[in-house]
Amino acid sequence: MRWKWTSNVLLIKGQTVVLGIGEERLEGGREIEQFDNLMVELGHVSLTDSQDRWIWSFGDMTDFTVKGVRKVIDDFILPSWARKTIWFKFLPRKVNICAWRVLLKRLPMRVNLVSKGIDIPSSLCPICNDHEESIDHVFGMCLVANRIWGLVASWLGLPLSSSLAPIELMSWWDTLRVQTHKKDMIGMIIFVTWWIIRRFRNDLVFEKNRHNKETIFDEILNFSFLWYSSRNRKCNISRIEWLKNPLLYL
Repeated sequence: MRWKWTSNVLLIKGQTVVLGIGEERLEGGREIEQFDNLMVELGHVSLTDSQDRWIWSFGDMTDFTVKGVRKVIDDFILPSWARKTIWFKFLPRKVNICAWRVLLKRLPMRVNLVSKGIDIPSSLCPICNDHEESIDHVFGMCLVANRIWGLVASWLGLPLSSSLAPIELMSWWDTLRVQTHKKDMIGMIIFVTWWIIRRFRNDLVFEKNRHNKETIFDEILNFSFLWYSSRNRKCNISRIEWLKNPLLYL
């Protein structure tokens, strides 16, 4: 005879053991099938006297780490065309997140809004008013962005094309054959440049401020130095050295 307990105690097959109050006879059919399956599962349970602990069993991980979760996201969740997640610890989260959204093309550019049926006055780039506003245009091919990347390349002494789309730019960065700390510095400055361009664009759209485009590069110099020097305890680069070329003093 088979029984199930209504007090959520352990079910035992083949004998009646009173572990709580209230019992109910199994009616057969689906209930007996579920009961048998439960017994099979319980047969694999092995209890020990060791102390209980939490185990993270996602993928090959046994302990939770941010790095491990990021690797799982990179390998199994992000689309194949997307860049791997890159995070520079000397930059604020808002800058890293902005760059990640740029690479995933998840910023609300006007072309994207029009494609979703959202009614907006114009789909033209608010910076140049010459081409449709897309991620690739605003951050790479716009005349203003093109000029900014030329100044960045000249500042760092790098053979960098001034009209690369974000994905192409990070592919170029990924193939650089330089020391790791210099490569990270270049990547960090790329992220800062995207964030400054994004902020300039938003000010034009939402604040209606006609900023001087000539100050964009100055802000890249200032913000990148501020964040790197204040968040890096080992930083020994002066502002003068930074303005010349930080790669020469690393």
